[in-house]
Amino acid sequence: MANITLTRLTLDNFKGCRHFEFAPMGENVTIAGDNATGKTTILDGWLWLLWGKDSRGRKDFDIKPLDENGNVADHDAITAVTAELSVDGTPRSLKRTYAEKWTTRRGRAEPVFDGHESEYYVDQVPVKKNAFDEAVAGLADEEHFRLLTSVTWFPEQMKWQDRRALLFSLAGIQSDEEIMETDSRFQPLIEALGGRSVADYRKILSAKRKGLVTTKTDLPARMDEQAMIVKELDRIDFGSLRAQRQAMAGRVAEKDQALTVLKSEDPTAALRLERAELEAKGLKLDAENQIFRAGQTSDTSGRDAIRRSIADLTLAIDQKNASVKALEADMEHYKGKVEGYRMDWLAENAVEFDAPDTCPTCGQKLPKTRMEAARKSFEKSKAEKLRAIEAAGEEANDRIDRIHEQIETEKQAAAELFAKRNQREAELAAIPEAAPVEDLPDYAAKKAEIVKAVESLDGKIQAARKPKKTAEETLIREIDGIRQDMEQLSAAIAQETRLNAARQRIEELRNQAVTASKALEELDGMLFLMEDFSRYKAEFVEESVNGMFDCASFRLFREQINGGLEECCDVVFQGIPYGSLNNGARINIGIDIIKTISQKTGVTVPLFVDNAESVTALWPSGSQQIRLVVDENAKELTIR
Repeated sequence: MANITLTRLTLDNFKGCRHFEFAPMGENVTIAGDNATGKTTILDGWLWLLWGKDSRGRKDFDIKPLDENGNVADHDAITAVTAELSVDGTPRSLKRTYAEKWTTRRGRAEPVFDGHESEYYVDQVPVKKNAFDEAVAGLADEEHFRLLTSVTWFPEQMKWQDRRALLFSLAGIQSDEEIMETDSRFQPLIEALGGRSVADYRKILSAKRKGLVTTKTDLPARMDEQAMIVKELDRIDFGSLRAQRQAMAGRVAEKDQALTVLKSEDPTAALRLERAELEAKGLKLDAENQIFRAGQTSDTSGRDAIRRSIADLTLAIDQKNASVKALEADMEHYKGKVEGYRMDWLAENAVEFDAPDTCPTCGQKLPKTRMEAARKSFEKSKAEKLRAIEAAGEEANDRIDRIHEQIETEKQAAAELFAKRNQREAELAAIPEAAPVEDLPDYAAKKAEIVKAVESLDGKIQAARKPKKTAEETLIREIDGIRQDMEQLSAAIAQETRLNAARQRIEELRNQAVTASKALEELDGMLFLMEDFSRYKAEFVEESVNGMFDCASFRLFREQINGGLEECCDVVFQGIPYGSLNNGARINIGIDIIKTISQKTGVTVPLFVDNAESVTALWPSGSQQIRLVVDENAKELTIR
């Protein structure tokens, strides 16, 4: 067991205290004083020494003494807190300091504020901060120390979940399964859990129950839907419908056979053969005429070659003109970039040096050398930016010049091509036109005679086909009509499948209803057993936890509106909530909690009791007690 007591505590220049020292020598003492005389400052100094925080757990609180205007009263003062301790009878000492750091820099007569610095001592030996922290942690970690040195830390400042976890740890609360094993009625629940927690298994059962309830609720409506289908379709004579469809299928087969025979007959065969012979005769005549015309044409003048040359030159001219347009668009793009660089240069050139000449931290004037260095750095950066903009602008101007040269080259080439085309067109105009080409003698008359004969045969073929076509169309219409009737019958017969499916579905839904009812009954039984266990566990745990304390007690489960239990950790005294107790009762409750934690963990530390004047008799804690008492007659802190 680690027994830590305070032998002496010294505060220098800490908050509103210039110097205060008291030596309880490990005994219980009372520090009395009027309001604002520094009682809480003593507790803040003790906690700041250990962890750099005040009694409210804050790091950013004012440590240095301040004047009536809220400014630092003495910049040269060193804030220091020293504690002499007894740890299991062995003397130990801790010291922490905090002071402003002022530096005289080269070229300046006045020192400049340069932050703060701290020094740390363990058993009067200077150490680094990490070594100091390790020494403090060797006594007790921060959370544990606060639990044992402040009567309000556990009931007021800890989260209820952390309070609950600590109580369970101190009481050695068993797992849910171990608690279940203390009563045989929970054996089915142990087997059902399968290694899961009660909370997780409850979620699983609740989800299943929700699904089962939904199923039971929906089943009657779903069975009614299927019953309506059965009622609607049960009066149809499906056997009669199938017989009708069979008879119709026979009629369709007969008419299909008649249509096949009709299609096999061709009254236009001879006429179509005669027409084919005429078409062949016409093609032969056309071929002979083409040969006759080709023998009359031969280009000895060179007109065709000149025409091809003119077409090639026109294409080349169009390509050059398109290239010029693309280059001109590119030039406009770079002209826009040059204008943008010009505006960027003007804007950057207008920027002037405008840095503050005071330190943002301490508000003092910055040295001229530092300001001059900042100005030179600014001017250097500005010059570099201007040069970069100028370089980009020059590169864009160079690109414009190159594009302009390309445009002129393309225009010159287009002009040369245009001159060549004009020359070739003049050459073409100077060559006389060739003599016209003529057809074979009597070609037109013979061709017209063949066309007229073909048209006459087409009329005869169409007339020969008309009776056959009418008969075919009549048969096809009859077959289509019968098949439409068959489709309607097939659609009606298909409802028999729907009828059978509805009957089968009704039976399935009835079985589902029976299964869901049985499963819901079993599940509700398990949920009831879990609720029973929750109450059993609540009594078991609260008895185990509350048995560790003399006057404090804890409500660890809260009854909900729906009858369930909700986890909590409320501090109570004789059934009265902690928040409703008077200050004296709250202090004694806090001391009782500290006493139990000290006994269970084997560690005692000095206990500071603020506002102790409200308690006529402090509850024994088993640790050193330092009472902070308000006394309007004590205008300065008094040790009693």
